[in-house]
Amino acid sequence: AMPSENGGYPTSPCGRKESCSPPKTLEEPEASPSAASIRDESAVCAAMLRLLREESELCDFTFIVGEQRERLPAVRAVLAVRSPPLRSMLYDPSFRMAQREAELPQWTPRAFRVFLEFLHAGIAEVDAETVLELMRLAHYWQVEDLMEYCTAFLSEHMSPDTVTTLLSEAVRFDDDSLRDRCKEFLLANACLGPLRSPAFSTLPEWLVCELLSDSSLNADEWDVYEAVKAWIAVRRMRGGEPERTCGGG
Repeated sequence: AMPSENGGYPTSPCGRKESCSPPKTLEEPEASPSAASIRDESAVCAAMLRLLREESELCDFTFIVGEQRERLPAVRAVLAVRSPPLRSMLYDPSFRMAQREAELPQWTPRAFRVFLEFLHAGIAEVDAETVLELMRLAHYWQVEDLMEYCTAFLSEHMSPDTVTTLLSEAVRFDDDSLRDRCKEFLLANACLGPLRSPAFSTLPEWLVCELLSDSSLNADEWDVYEAVKAWIAVRRMRGGEPERTCGGG
Protein backbone atom coordinates (compact mmCIF):
# COMPACT_ATOMS: atom_id res chain seq x y z
CA ALA A 1 0.00 0.00 0.00
CA MET A 2 1.14 3.56 -0.63
CA PRO A 3 2.03 5.86 2.29
CA SER A 4 -0.66 8.34 3.27
CA GLU A 5 -0.14 12.09 3.46
CA ASN A 6 0.91 11.88 7.12
CA GLY A 7 3.65 9.36 6.36
CA GLY A 8 1.75 6.22 7.50
CA TYR A 9 -0.44 3.84 5.58
CA PRO A 10 -4.13 4.08 4.65
CA THR A 11 -6.39 3.03 7.49
CA SER A 12 -9.81 1.36 7.52
CA PRO A 13 -12.77 3.03 9.24
CA CYS A 14 -11.84 1.00 12.34
CA GLY A 15 -8.28 2.31 12.35
CA ARG A 16 -6.63 -0.95 11.23
CA LYS A 17 -3.90 -0.79 8.59
CA GLU A 18 -5.10 -2.00 5.22
CA SER A 19 -2.88 -4.32 3.21
CA CYS A 20 -4.92 -4.14 0.06
CA SER A 21 -4.81 -1.45 -2.61
CA PRO A 22 -7.73 0.94 -3.16
CA PRO A 23 -10.29 -0.08 -5.76
CA LYS A 24 -9.05 0.25 -9.29
CA THR A 25 -11.71 2.83 -10.11
CA LEU A 26 -10.17 5.25 -7.60
CA GLU A 27 -6.59 4.93 -8.76
CA GLU A 28 -4.91 7.72 -10.72
CA PRO A 29 -3.87 6.60 -14.19
CA GLU A 30 -0.21 5.72 -14.31
CA ALA A 31 2.00 7.89 -16.47
CA SER A 32 3.26 6.22 -19.58
CA PRO A 33 7.01 5.49 -19.33
CA SER A 34 7.35 6.58 -22.95
CA ALA A 35 5.87 10.08 -22.33
CA ALA A 36 7.85 13.19 -21.47
CA SER A 37 7.24 16.89 -21.01
CA ILE A 38 9.38 19.01 -23.31
CA ARG A 39 9.71 22.70 -22.51
CA ASP A 40 11.89 25.23 -24.26
CA GLU A 41 10.88 28.54 -22.77
CA SER A 42 14.07 30.22 -23.97
CA ALA A 43 13.13 29.44 -27.57
CA VAL A 44 9.69 30.98 -27.10
CA CYS A 45 11.24 34.04 -25.50
CA ALA A 46 13.75 34.43 -28.33
CA ALA A 47 11.02 34.02 -30.93
CA MET A 48 8.83 36.71 -29.36
CA LEU A 49 11.72 39.15 -29.16
CA ARG A 50 12.62 38.45 -32.78
CA LEU A 51 9.00 39.11 -33.67
CA LEU A 52 9.14 42.56 -32.11
CA ARG A 53 12.64 43.53 -33.20
CA GLU A 54 13.27 41.89 -36.55
CA GLU A 55 10.02 40.59 -37.99
CA SER A 56 7.58 43.30 -37.02
CA GLU A 57 5.67 42.83 -40.27
CA LEU A 58 4.12 39.78 -38.59
CA CYS A 59 2.68 41.93 -35.78
CA ASP A 60 -0.88 43.18 -36.09
CA PHE A 61 -0.82 46.35 -34.01
CA THR A 62 1.36 49.45 -33.60
CA PHE A 63 1.73 51.93 -30.77
CA ILE A 64 2.88 55.44 -31.65
CA VAL A 65 4.72 56.49 -28.51
CA GLY A 66 6.01 59.73 -27.05
CA GLU A 67 6.66 63.12 -28.54
CA GLN A 68 9.02 61.41 -30.98
CA ARG A 69 6.04 59.40 -32.29
CA GLU A 70 8.13 56.25 -32.41
CA ARG A 71 6.31 53.26 -33.88
CA LEU A 72 6.46 50.12 -31.71
CA PRO A 73 4.90 46.88 -32.99
CA ALA A 74 2.88 44.42 -30.92
CA VAL A 75 0.60 41.39 -31.16
CA ARG A 76 -2.94 42.30 -30.17
CA ALA A 77 -3.85 38.88 -28.75
CA VAL A 78 -0.74 38.73 -26.54
CA LEU A 79 -1.47 42.17 -25.13
CA ALA A 80 -5.05 41.16 -24.37
CA VAL A 81 -3.95 38.07 -22.46
CA ARG A 82 -1.35 39.93 -20.41
CA SER A 83 -3.25 43.12 -19.50
CA PRO A 84 -6.97 43.49 -18.68
CA PRO A 85 -7.04 47.21 -19.60
CA LEU A 86 -5.36 46.50 -22.94
CA ARG A 87 -7.86 43.73 -23.58
CA SER A 88 -10.72 46.12 -22.88
CA MET A 89 -9.22 48.77 -25.14
CA LEU A 90 -8.26 46.56 -28.07
CA TYR A 91 -11.34 44.34 -28.13
CA ASP A 92 -14.03 46.76 -27.02
CA PRO A 93 -16.67 47.36 -29.72
CA SER A 94 -16.13 51.10 -29.39
CA PHE A 95 -12.51 50.60 -30.43
CA ARG A 96 -12.67 49.96 -34.14
CA MET A 97 -11.37 46.46 -34.82
CA ALA A 98 -10.00 47.64 -38.12
CA GLN A 99 -7.87 50.19 -36.30
CA ARG A 100 -4.31 48.97 -36.07
CA GLU A 101 -2.66 51.92 -34.32
CA ALA A 102 -2.94 53.82 -31.04
CA GLU A 103 -1.12 56.99 -30.01
CA LEU A 104 0.34 57.16 -26.49
CA PRO A 105 2.18 60.49 -26.21
CA GLN A 106 2.42 60.34 -22.39
CA TRP A 107 5.01 57.53 -22.32
CA THR A 108 8.62 57.47 -23.51
CA PRO A 109 9.54 55.06 -26.32
CA ARG A 110 12.39 53.54 -24.33
CA ALA A 111 10.28 52.50 -21.35
CA PHE A 112 7.31 51.44 -23.46
CA ARG A 113 9.54 49.22 -25.61
CA VAL A 114 10.76 47.43 -22.49
CA PHE A 115 7.15 47.13 -21.34
CA LEU A 116 6.09 45.50 -24.62
CA GLU A 117 9.02 43.10 -24.53
CA PHE A 118 8.02 42.00 -21.05
CA LEU A 119 4.41 41.43 -22.12
CA HIS A 120 5.43 39.37 -25.12
CA ALA A 121 8.55 37.53 -23.92
CA GLY A 122 8.46 37.75 -20.14
CA ILE A 123 11.79 39.54 -19.84
CA ALA A 124 12.73 43.17 -19.25
CA GLU A 125 16.07 44.94 -19.20
CA VAL A 126 15.55 47.30 -16.27
CA ASP A 127 17.88 50.13 -15.26
CA ALA A 128 17.73 53.17 -13.01
CA GLU A 129 16.61 55.42 -15.87
CA THR A 130 13.58 53.40 -16.92
CA VAL A 131 12.43 51.54 -13.83
CA LEU A 132 10.17 54.25 -12.39
CA GLU A 133 8.32 54.78 -15.65
CA LEU A 134 8.17 51.02 -16.15
CA MET A 135 6.58 50.68 -12.72
CA ARG A 136 4.03 53.36 -13.67
CA LEU A 137 3.28 51.47 -16.87
CA ALA A 138 2.83 48.23 -14.94
CA HIS A 139 0.47 49.95 -12.52
CA TYR A 140 -1.52 51.72 -15.24
CA TRP A 141 -1.97 48.60 -17.37
CA GLN A 142 -2.35 46.26 -14.36
CA VAL A 143 0.61 43.98 -15.01
CA GLU A 144 1.15 42.77 -11.46
CA ASP A 145 4.24 40.60 -11.99
CA LEU A 146 6.12 43.44 -13.68
CA MET A 147 5.09 45.74 -10.84
CA GLU A 148 6.62 43.29 -8.37
CA TYR A 149 9.87 43.04 -10.32
CA CYS A 150 10.21 46.83 -10.49
CA THR A 151 9.51 47.18 -6.78
CA ALA A 152 12.15 44.56 -5.97
CA PHE A 153 14.69 46.29 -8.23
CA LEU A 154 14.06 49.67 -6.62
CA SER A 155 14.26 48.23 -3.11
CA GLU A 156 17.61 46.61 -3.86
CA HIS A 157 19.03 49.78 -5.48
CA MET A 158 17.68 52.35 -3.05
CA SER A 159 19.92 55.35 -2.42
CA PRO A 160 19.68 58.77 -0.76
CA ASP A 161 19.22 60.29 -4.23
CA THR A 162 16.28 58.07 -5.18
CA VAL A 163 14.50 57.18 -1.95
CA THR A 164 12.27 60.28 -1.79
CA THR A 165 11.05 59.80 -5.36
CA LEU A 166 10.44 56.15 -4.66
CA LEU A 167 8.55 57.00 -1.48
CA SER A 168 6.33 59.35 -3.48
CA GLU A 169 5.62 56.57 -5.98
CA ALA A 170 4.88 54.09 -3.19
CA VAL A 171 2.24 56.47 -1.83
CA ARG A 172 0.82 56.96 -5.30
CA PHE A 173 0.51 53.20 -5.85
CA ASP A 174 -0.71 52.57 -2.29
CA ASP A 175 2.13 50.08 -1.77
CA ASP A 176 2.44 49.83 2.03
CA SER A 177 5.39 47.44 1.99
CA LEU A 178 7.49 49.61 -0.34
CA ARG A 179 6.46 52.74 1.54
CA ASP A 180 7.65 51.28 4.84
CA ARG A 181 11.02 50.27 3.36
CA CYS A 182 11.48 53.73 1.86
CA LYS A 183 10.50 55.43 5.07
CA GLU A 184 12.97 53.37 7.10
CA PHE A 185 15.78 54.12 4.63
CA LEU A 186 14.96 57.83 4.46
CA LEU A 187 14.88 58.24 8.23
CA ALA A 188 18.29 56.58 8.59
CA ASN A 189 19.86 58.55 5.72
CA ALA A 190 18.08 61.90 5.96
CA CYS A 191 21.39 63.68 6.58
CA LEU A 192 22.63 62.58 3.12
CA GLY A 193 20.17 64.64 1.09
CA PRO A 194 16.70 63.02 0.77
CA LEU A 195 15.04 66.01 2.46
CA ARG A 196 16.50 68.32 -0.20
CA SER A 197 15.09 66.27 -3.07
CA PRO A 198 12.39 67.99 -5.16
CA ALA A 199 10.30 64.85 -4.64
CA PHE A 200 10.04 65.66 -0.94
CA SER A 201 7.71 68.54 -1.82
CA THR A 202 5.33 66.11 -3.52
CA LEU A 203 4.74 64.06 -0.37
CA PRO A 204 1.34 64.38 1.29
CA GLU A 205 1.14 66.38 4.51
CA TRP A 206 0.36 63.40 6.72
CA LEU A 207 3.53 61.66 5.57
CA VAL A 208 5.70 64.76 5.99
CA CYS A 209 4.44 65.09 9.56
CA GLU A 210 5.05 61.40 10.17
CA LEU A 211 8.63 61.63 8.93
CA LEU A 212 9.63 64.84 10.66
CA SER A 213 8.16 63.81 14.00
CA ASP A 214 9.86 60.41 14.02
CA SER A 215 12.53 60.18 16.73
CA SER A 216 14.79 58.14 14.43
CA LEU A 217 15.06 60.94 11.84
CA ASN A 218 18.81 61.35 11.23
CA ALA A 219 18.92 65.04 10.24
CA ASP A 220 19.89 68.32 11.86
CA GLU A 221 17.40 71.06 12.59
CA TRP A 222 18.53 73.23 9.70
CA ASP A 223 17.88 70.48 7.14
CA VAL A 224 14.42 69.91 8.62
CA TYR A 225 13.69 73.65 8.54
CA GLU A 226 14.76 73.98 4.90
CA ALA A 227 12.75 70.90 3.91
CA VAL A 228 9.59 72.22 5.55
CA LYS A 229 10.07 75.67 4.02
CA ALA A 230 10.45 74.20 0.53
CA TRP A 231 7.45 71.91 1.05
CA ILE A 232 5.24 74.83 2.17
CA ALA A 233 6.37 76.98 -0.77
CA VAL A 234 5.41 74.29 -3.27
CA ARG A 235 2.06 73.74 -1.54
CA ARG A 236 1.25 77.46 -1.73
CA MET A 237 2.24 77.61 -5.41
CA ARG A 238 -0.30 74.87 -6.04
CA GLY A 239 -3.02 76.86 -4.30
CA GLY A 240 -3.17 74.91 -1.06
CA GLU A 241 -2.32 75.79 2.53
CA PRO A 242 -0.79 73.41 5.07
CA GLU A 243 -3.29 72.21 7.63
CA ARG A 244 -0.80 72.62 10.51
CA THR A 245 -1.29 69.14 11.88
CA CYS A 246 2.42 68.54 12.59
CA GLY A 247 2.34 69.27 16.26
CA GLY A 248 0.42 72.52 16.10
CA GLY A 249 1.94 75.98 15.64
